[in-house]
Amino acid sequence: MTIILDCCHAAHMARGPTSVKTIDPNNYRHVMSHIKKILPGLLSRNDWHYERNPYVISVVGAAISESAFEKQFENGESMGVLTEGLSDTLRASVDSGLSWRDVMRRVRDRMSRTCPEHRSTKTT
Repeated sequence: MTIILDCCHAAHMARGPTSVKTIDPNNYRHVMSHIKKILPGLLSRNDWHYERNPYVISVVGAAISESAFEKQFENGESMGVLTEGLSDTLRASVDSGLSWRDVMRRVRDRMSRTCPEHRSTKTT
């Protein structure tokens, strides 16, 4: 499972088992139904780590106390710097067999070039 959050304070948001207060269950019935089905099994097996689930890859646009950056790119579209870097890297890496670590190193390098003021460029 992979969670991708390109927003401010994103590193703090990739934790569980909680629900996001902005999700309206009426708008996301199928998602909420799925979560309700799997959550009891996950909780009973203690799959949730106190920090975050160790089996989930978290790709986040900013650290706990940092802001995520958005800018207008050459194509005229405004988007998050992480979103642009990840999209570009994944498109260029189709069928390459890259690991998430290698993908994220390329994303970090692209983010450093396109938005040097963005500080969330660590890869672990």
